[in-house]
Order: sequence, then C-alpha cells, then structure tokens
Amino acid sequence: MEQNVKHRLGIAGEYRVLSELLLRGCDASITLGNAKGTDILVYLKSKKIPTY
Repeated sequence: MEQNVKHRLGIAGEYRVLSELLLRGCDASITLGNAKGTDILVYLKSKKIPTY
C-alpha cells in the first residue's frame, strides 16, 4: 500500500473514532500537528471513566 494512502487511511480512522466518542457524549477533539503518541484528546467531566 502506498505511503500516502496509509497516511490518509490513518487520519480517516482517527475521525471515525472521534465521531463515535462524540456520539456517545464524550468531550473529545483531534490534535492538530504531529504530536507523537497522541491523536485524540478526551476530556472527562467527572472522575468516573466511561466504558463501552
């Protein structure tokens, strides 16, 4: 698979996960730029961690 296609597929996956988190009521956002190891930030309003 071409490198450019892999990159776009990875980005599409990030947005897919983000959309699921938002649909489930989480406060989440995509990191912009090249933050190593962090693609999606999820903010928890309480100390209870949601499980799905």
